Amino acid sequence: MKASDAVYRMMKEHGGVFTVTTLLGNKHDFHMSQDDKYIYSDSALPNQKLEFSVIDKVADFIRKSGGTVRKGNGHDSKVGGKHCGQDTMMYFVATEIYGHREGESTYDPIFALAAILDNAGVVDNLRGKIKLKAEYMK
Repeated sequence: MKASDAVYRMMKEHGGVFTVTTLLGNKHDFHMSQDDKYIYSDSALPNQKLEFSVIDKVADFIRKSGGTVRKGNGHDSKVGGKHCGQDTMMYFVATEIYGHREGESTYDPIFALAAILDNAGVVDNLRGKIKLKAEYMK
């Protein structure tokens, strides 16, 4: 099963709205678009649409990285910097999803992506890293 299928199923089972809790204990409501193509959250990802294909790209990156990656941080570091290095999920999202280059600032959606994937049963969302569950390593 694809990671996006798990998130899609979770959203459908909850009527297109699902509340995730981040590691910091913050709660965010995510909604599925009426055309079922993306999810969004006014509180966690304002003015952004998270297409289901992004979820699969992130899961593929984690898989290709051995199943566990550092999350990274786009708040305190520019792309390619100390907290947003090439071995982080944040670097992957910044460069491959948002199209940013090294040295540029980026928006940091990792807390939301990690919480969504964890709630859908795709990953274990841990402090500082994210681990893909065995059934998604294939």
